[in-house]
Amino acid sequence: MKTCSLLSGVAIALVITLPVSGQEKFEQRKELCQNALDRQRAAFQFKNAEWVCGSAVTNALVSLASYKGKCQVHMIYDPTERFDLTFKFVRAGKEVLVLKGHFQSVFLTDRSVTDRSVLFFADYSPISDGCSVVAYNLVDGKEIWRTRLEGIVAARHSKYNNAVALEWTDLPGAHGDSITIHGKESAGEYTEILDRNTGKQLAHKTLDPGK
Repeated sequence: MKTCSLLSGVAIALVITLPVSGQEKFEQRKELCQNALDRQRAAFQFKNAEWVCGSAVTNALVSLASYKGKCQVHMIYDPTERFDLTFKFVRAGKEVLVLKGHFQSVFLTDRSVTDRSVLFFADYSPISDGCSVVAYNLVDGKEIWRTRLEGIVAARHSKYNNAVALEWTDLPGAHGDSITIHGKESAGEYTEILDRNTGKQLAHKTLDPGK
């Protein structure tokens, strides 16, 4: 009887001290982050091109004003391609990364003072639905991860408007290491949060047009 009780105690102790896996920790983060996002009532307000004092980047000019990476950014406009811009990231005179975008393109660099070698770029069209967020290494230009956002379901369309804003989030569960994406499309609005290191979704919320 004593032996049985002793073994039961050992089993209980083993269960109690069993470490939480990385996946379980991530799921806990997701739950905290999603709950915090669900409690937010007000929709993100997109600002005009002159707005450069907020925490979010809403177009190419605001992205440049907020940029703190370790590369120069050369923005090239070709009059034969009226709506397009090319962003060249140059480090020590060497071209590291070239990205095609437009005047509404948005990108962020890490907030860390010691390491700003990663660029987060919203890859989307201002006249079509959807968006992907891509992380690039500004040392060698390599893609680290790419995530197609859940965004919002768009109906068939011949004309469409799409705007995206990026900012760092401090919501519970994010631990200051996650990116918030705000999207405003003809079909509606959404907010989505991604883990900075992996690009995995932490939270998502949609808002119907007009609300």
